[in-house]
Amino acid sequence: MISINGYPIGTNCYPNNERILEIPVMLPFAEKFTIDFKYTTDIDISILMMAKRYIDDKFNNPEVTLIMKYVPYSRMDRNIKGYMFSLKYFCKIINDLNFHKVMVLDAHSNVTTALLDRCVELDVNQYIYKVLNNVHVDYIFYPDAGSMTRYSKTLKTGQSYFYGNKKRDLTNGQIISYELVDCPDIQGKDILIIDDLCAKGFTFYNAGQKLKEKGANNIYLYVSHCEDSIYKGELIKSDFVDKVFTTDSILTDWSSNLLCDISN
Repeated sequence: MISINGYPIGTNCYPNNERILEIPVMLPFAEKFTIDFKYTTDIDISILMMAKRYIDDKFNNPEVTLIMKYVPYSRMDRNIKGYMFSLKYFCKIINDLNFHKVMVLDAHSNVTTALLDRCVELDVNQYIYKVLNNVHVDYIFYPDAGSMTRYSKTLKTGQSYFYGNKKRDLTNGQIISYELVDCPDIQGKDILIIDDLCAKGFTFYNAGQKLKEKGANNIYLYVSHCEDSIYKGELIKSDFVDKVFTTDSILTDWSSNLLCDISN
């Protein structure tokens, strides 16, 4: 899903599924351009490339900012035998488009921001503060050691925190055990789980279950990016998490009352 200065483009298709790329009526009068890029399929990457090239063709040295909260292909952020280093090649596509700056939110790893030219990171604190202004929280919980290392250095909430540890079956990726590390007395306490990405939510399901067993009261989840695949997991059906706060970076299906959009 692509918009230029707030106007969506490529929302209609020809019969063969090629996108119809309309020119927003305000475009000829603009001095600066902001392209909002929300990845849904690889078709969106093609639209982005054509939109930027069009602006470059029609305007003299235009200043174009790309807002790309979620960076596609960021899971494959290293060389792994048998797989392409897809993040590297996606970032090269973006770099070749020569944006004035590229704004991202809570990139999956620092490899992403290192590979993107003129990358500006949106402050994740602004979204966490929105959650804390909406609900009462006694403790912050990080679902694994990696997220604890990552967020405890950047978040400025002043909240006490602890974390979890998971073990996976390397043959299928399934979580086979989960434990709370240095867990304080959370009987009757409200907990906010923080992480960057939720797919089916198995990690958060296991974390919520363990926290409830320890007597936690309300359990909230903040993830910067939430996929529609959350509906395929057990988290959305369980009572282990009372509310999921997320942005509109990926999610398109907001039908569950469990989901709360804090994008604006």
